[in-house]
Amino acid sequence: MKPLHQRQAALVCAGVTLLIGLGWAWARNPWHKERITAQPFAQVPTYPLEAGGAIQQSLSFDAPNLAAIEFTAALANPGLRQPITITLTLAPADAPDEAPIVAVRRLSGVRPNEPLRFELPSSPQEGTLYLATLRVEGAPERPLALWASRGEAYAGGALLKGAQEEGDLAFTLYFRYTLRQAVGDALQRIFRTLPQIIALLLLLLGPGVAFLALLLRTEEMDIALGLGLALGAGLAFWPLLFLWGTALGAHLRPWAVWAVVGLSIGGVALWGLRQSRHGIAVRLHWAREDLVLFAALAMGLVLRFVQARHLIVPNWVDGLHHTVIAQIMADVGQVPTGGAPFVEMIRFHYHFGFHAVAAALAMAAHLEPYQAVLLYGQVLNALAALAAYTLSRA
Repeated sequence: MKPLHQRQAALVCAGVTLLIGLGWAWARNPWHKERITAQPFAQVPTYPLEAGGAIQQSLSFDAPNLAAIEFTAALANPGLRQPITITLTLAPADAPDEAPIVAVRRLSGVRPNEPLRFELPSSPQEGTLYLATLRVEGAPERPLALWASRGEAYAGGALLKGAQEEGDLAFTLYFRYTLRQAVGDALQRIFRTLPQIIALLLLLLGPGVAFLALLLRTEEMDIALGLGLALGAGLAFWPLLFLWGTALGAHLRPWAVWAVVGLSIGGVALWGLRQSRHGIAVRLHWAREDLVLFAALAMGLVLRFVQARHLIVPNWVDGLHHTVIAQIMADVGQVPTGGAPFVEMIRFHYHFGFHAVAAALAMAAHLEPYQAVLLYGQVLNALAALAAYTLSRA
């Protein structure tokens, strides 16, 4: 067999194996247990839970496949040393005749601050208000209490003792998050932000391809390498435009951002027309191996949107700092000279490459800067595989 045919056969075998693996995974629909702290404030103990008594909390669930609920025991040392049985009952608040979900924990004792997790035999219906009732059976040597917040801290329900009590139980939810859910969430998020993603790619590829056309000294180009170089040039273009515009006293505005993109695309079109008139055609090579790279890019984008699906604003402390810089740049259309009106800063000394593109995206796609920072961060992470490929080829 010729080497070319061997490579083709290997690619076909790899593709078939991948499709079989994906089909098997989709049919099995594997899951992992996802932890969500619904009410994190454990500040005061509840009223004592004695034998025959009950603690009640109304709650609701925004996601399907709830697997477990975890509360925290509020006891002084040394805790409870004798066996104890705790029963959790989940009953729909609006359908008292419906069979409740019951989970039982039989413990040899309870330590102070011990998590009390109840594995549910079936999943409650999402979006339905449930009444969670905890009862203790047996005769513990001291009453059992659970940790709760000092004030109202959970919007989805209330702590009850006949009537509504002040505060809410501290509790954590565990969901079975399946492969199909992950794919569905990612695709929904991608399609919802597709216009903004297209705007971002135009911001990067427009100037990037224009610079690549000016610097191109060959009539042949690997399409993946060309895409990586164009994106790199586009990433460098916007910080330089902000810097030079600031030095000249110009302010970048949304119309100017789109004017730059339009001129870049128009320039590339004119360059291509001029090349064709001179009988010069730039050929872009598409290799079958590139499918692996683009599959990795697509998978990276899906995974980033899955990871960030619960985020409304950029995460952690750095996310706030990056958003403030992008906000100032989008507001004034220049590189910041200070932090007003958000933070006190005598002079601005920070690398602003990321923030320049985020500010341009916010202006071009009519996004709030925090939305632009969050979206751009996910796309940039997904493009890491393309950057590594470009570096290895260059």
